[in-house]
Order: sequence, then structure tokens, then C-alpha cells
Amino acid sequence: MAPRPRASEVRSFGSIGPLGSVAALALALATWALGGACRQSVMLDSVVDAGDPGGPAGLGGTTGMNDAGAAGDMRGGMTGGGHFDGGRPDGFGFCFGGQIQYIPITMRSPYVIASVDRSADMQMSFSATATRLEVVQQQVQALTTKYPVVKWGYQEFPSTMGMCGSGQGCCAGDVVPPGYNSGKSIRSAIHACDAGGVGCKQAQRPIADALSKCYDAFKVVYNQDEPNDHRYVLLLTSGDPTCLSSPMSTTTPCADAVTAVMKLSNTFSNTAVFAIGDTAVASTCLDMVASFGGLDGHAAKTPNDLSAELDTFVESKAEEACTIDVHSPPADPRSVALLFDGAPVPYDGNDGWTFDQNSNLSLTIHGSFCRTLVQSNVSVHLVGGCMPPHN
Repeated sequence: MAPRPRASEVRSFGSIGPLGSVAALALALATWALGGACRQSVMLDSVVDAGDPGGPAGLGGTTGMNDAGAAGDMRGGMTGGGHFDGGRPDGFGFCFGGQIQYIPITMRSPYVIASVDRSADMQMSFSATATRLEVVQQQVQALTTKYPVVKWGYQEFPSTMGMCGSGQGCCAGDVVPPGYNSGKSIRSAIHACDAGGVGCKQAQRPIADALSKCYDAFKVVYNQDEPNDHRYVLLLTSGDPTCLSSPMSTTTPCADAVTAVMKLSNTFSNTAVFAIGDTAVASTCLDMVASFGGLDGHAAKTPNDLSAELDTFVESKAEEACTIDVHSPPADPRSVALLFDGAPVPYDGNDGWTFDQNSNLSLTIHGSFCRTLVQSNVSVHLVGGCMPPHN
């Protein structure tokens, strides 16, 4: 499958991020405050509180990304104050008499729906022990665990229900709505056919209907969040579309799939096509879908090919969360600190964080700290404190 040029991607606001462990943060701040070190520099403690419950964001906080779904946090006004040494926001310490306040932030976390072909061709062997479908399902589940900062959704096609208005096997399954807490629902969708079923052995590939249902799922978050939020479909298929978009369609299955992917692209939702197996790799139709989807086409003749292509793609999208929007910009950028699990991240353009382009409206996390953010349930806070008595 020939690679296609990447379409222009609109930079946009994400929705939510992991919830801070407030008790741990309070303890850390209190410990530093008692030290009275107005010139103390503290580095990141890499230990992640994996048991921190998740939930919707509170003011100045962020949310968790596990299945617990507990309420988000709203904290601020802790006793003590923070300042930076010599005008550089990397000598983080605390002075007394002020307040530490949470500054509202939002990570630009992407939405990603994995739309998986489960047609008859996907039942063919792809390794010594697994079919194409099984390999895809295993790799998608691994990615949802590896990159918890992504708001994951999932879909399989054709529908396991069998019959639909467009003909037998010619409709896609429902989309597991993309979000941080979708892991349990995705696992259920993956195992829907473990006990068999009338729709589990269909030969059809209703790609147009699959993409249309992804559009409907994204339309919900489009209305809830900023309109230009980053949204992606991973279309994983073993061949060309075989179903029309409706019984009344007068075109071709391929043309209907192209129309559906263009509709996604027109709402800032791009589609990456992963062609699995020799037949799919040579598909002119899938090349067209990839081109109009706005992202490169990816060829996978082996499980290793697929793993490498998927991981590279998802990692690049997950790293969008390392750009964070600041909703109440501080008057003095020197008087704030970025915390991972309660410990400050150094102000450093190579391995740390910086405000973007001399602005305090957004910041970017760099290097190993970005990797920690996208692959861990680390809690993230931006805090402000008392003004420094000197410059």
C-alpha cells in the first residue's frame, strides 16, 4: 500500500488528563514548605500512583484514566507559596505566608477509534498461533494499556448481529465511545464472538458503514469539546469494501467508503488505513481511502509489520497530550511549577517543560517527561505560589 502525504492537522484543545493524588501532593508541598528552602531545586520522583482513581476534571486539576471513574478533584489555596530563583522557573521552592493555587489546565489528548475488520479473510492464519483478527485484537488491547493518555474507542465490522438494512453482513457494529474509561467496554466488544453467533462469520466488509458510525461517535465529542479536537480512526482491514452505504446507493462500495472518509476529514477527524495481508496491501481502493482520510497508508504483511506501524502511529498521536493549554494564565510565569505526582518537573526545553513561544497560554512537556506522561497514569498539576521578593 503506497504511503500518502499527511494532511494538514489542526492543532486543538484536548479534553482531560489524569487526576492528581491530592493527598500525596499535599504531603509533598508541606514537606518542602517546612524546609523553608526558597532556593531548593527538586527533581521528579518517577514513582507513579497506579491506584489513583479516575474521573472528570475539577478546577485546576486533571482526571484519571482507569476504569474506576471516581469524581474529579477541586483543590487550591494550600498554605505556603512558591517562587523561582533568579528569574528562572527551575529553582522551585516554597516561602511562607502565601497560597499555593491550582491553575486550570487541559491536555490535548487525542481521541482514537480502532475500527477492526472481522470478515472471513480476517479469520486466516497470520502467525503460527493466531489469525489476523486475533493478532489485531491483541495488539489493539496492548496499545490501550501502553498509551492510557489516549481516549480510546473501538468497533468491529461486520456487525455480530448478522442482518441489517443494507443486507446480510452489510452493517458495522456499534462504536465503543472513545474515552479514558473505555477499557472494560473494549474488552467486551473484542470477546463478543467467543461463544459464536449468527453474525460472527460474515464475509462482508461494510467499511462505509463503519466509517459513518465512527463519524457519529466523534460528533458527540465534537459537540462536547472544542470543535477542532484531535480525532483519529485506525481502520484495520484485510481487503476492499464490499457493501454499499445503503440499499438505495447508485455508486460502488469503494466510492461510498471514500465519501464516508471524506465526511470524517471535513470535521477534522483523520483516518489511517492499515492494510493487513498481501491482497489488502495491493488495494487501489484502500489507497484512495487512505489518501482522502488525510493520513499515510500502512502495509502489514506480518504481525511484526503491524506492531511496528501501529505503535509508531499511536505514539505520535499520544504525544499530542504533551502540549497543555493553560486556562488562567499566570501574571508572572516565573511563579508557577509543573508537577508530576506532586514533584516538580524541571523547566528545560530538552528534558522538562517550557511555556510555548514566550506565551503563558500553553506549555509543552519534553523528552523523558513526555514519554512518562503518555505511557503512565501520572497525575499532572500546574500550581502557582507567592511572588518572589527579588528578581
